[in-house]
Amino acid sequence: MDTLAGPEWWSVGTNMVVAVGTLAVAATAACVAVVDGKRRDAERLERESSQARLVTCDGRLLAEQASPYAGYAVLITNHSGLPLLSAEIRHVSIHRTVYVQGGEDAKTSLIEPGHAWRWDCPSDTYNKLLPYLERGESASVTFRFVDASGLHWERVGNGQPSRVTEADATGG
Repeated sequence: MDTLAGPEWWSVGTNMVVAVGTLAVAATAACVAVVDGKRRDAERLERESSQARLVTCDGRLLAEQASPYAGYAVLITNHSGLPLLSAEIRHVSIHRTVYVQGGEDAKTSLIEPGHAWRWDCPSDTYNKLLPYLERGESASVTFRFVDASGLHWERVGNGQPSRVTEADATGG
């Protein structure tokens, strides 16, 4: 039986240390790449959502004194310095029960910087919402919009905006 002695042992041992070191360097490089990729993705999302975070939604009960009629209105306001290319009300709900489901009358085109778009809830839907609103419960408004760079976004009230793919935005 041959034993490793002398120079052969050192050669095998050195090769093993080099192999382990190479694997450690490769694993470290892979970890750094993953962390760096996640950081770049977060920075990109932060950049992309900068306008989306400046678009707000406010649902309000209108009193007859403030309007020619009583009702429920949703106000989408563009607080950014760039226009919104379009906006639409997706739905208005209370306790996860949807009372308004979008439609052509719940869409608008351009909303200029610093301006708002008001959408008045249809009267039949308002009558369904009224008992809840009079008790002080708030409606949840989900809306979508297209920012100045053509990216599609969805927001529930003034929650965090989430990116919507163009296929999802068009129903495809």
